[in-house]
Amino acid sequence: MGEEGPRSPDPRGVPVSGTGYDGTVAVDVDRVMEAVRDWVWVPVDASDVSTSELRVIAYPGWWSVQWSCTDRLDALVEETVAHARAAGADRLVWWVRPGTEPADTAHRLLARGFGPGETLDVLALEVTAESLAGIGAPTGGDVVVRTATDGPSLRLAGEIAAEVFDEPPPTPAQLAESAAQLADRPWRYRRWVVSVDGAPAGSAGATRTGDVVRLWGGAVRSAARGRGAYRALLAARCEAALVAGASSVIVQGRVETSAPILRRAGFQVCGQVVGFELRLDPSPPG
Repeated sequence: MGEEGPRSPDPRGVPVSGTGYDGTVAVDVDRVMEAVRDWVWVPVDASDVSTSELRVIAYPGWWSVQWSCTDRLDALVEETVAHARAAGADRLVWWVRPGTEPADTAHRLLARGFGPGETLDVLALEVTAESLAGIGAPTGGDVVVRTATDGPSLRLAGEIAAEVFDEPPPTPAQLAESAAQLADRPWRYRRWVVSVDGAPAGSAGATRTGDVVRLWGGAVRSAARGRGAYRALLAARCEAALVAGASSVIVQGRVETSAPILRRAGFQVCGQVVGFELRLDPSPPG
């Protein structure tokens, strides 16, 4: 999950260097984009398959091609679609990013019936006290962020994200896995819920590897947008990263919604990834 995008990302750590907050951030763009290739959530009830040509995550009910690099794209698409359909998946998402081969993968996916899905900016920020202040989180008491600390609050966070992203709610196995991760010290996984005027309005998560924190799943219910809930979630996660000693945060944000907020908050755009989606009919009886 990116910010108002795919499910929880979990990339390997990426050092991001900067010279302090001045509205821009000096970022090692190539290394950030390299990490995004493996930025993926693999819950306990999913399968992760990698070959020399692609990486596929088989989630309950749908499949995602995280990256692909091949000289036989048409055949590879046919094979992947057939396997996904046979497994009972109802949709297949194929991500196109810098380094995807062939270069015309996007056009060829469209020609094969895929529709354009989400477009995500990849952004990074050096975390300092100055950059945290630049986020501009609301200061009034009507917007309150709390860390999810138990099963019920994790379930609420997951249900809000599912509603906003139009995805299935978290399964019992996924919730159990998330609850178990809360015990990790130092923390590796956290989730937050934001309330506006006392009503649950949004949720977000973060995953920590080394001195880098990845932000994901930032979602705000439509009725609560425009009140600063997203910025409050962003500030809470960046503050947690700063307190944990992280040097930087990276995030994928929808170009229509969260990415503009992130840019105004001081994040630097490092690149872009685009998802193409194919709805799958069930396999015909053999």
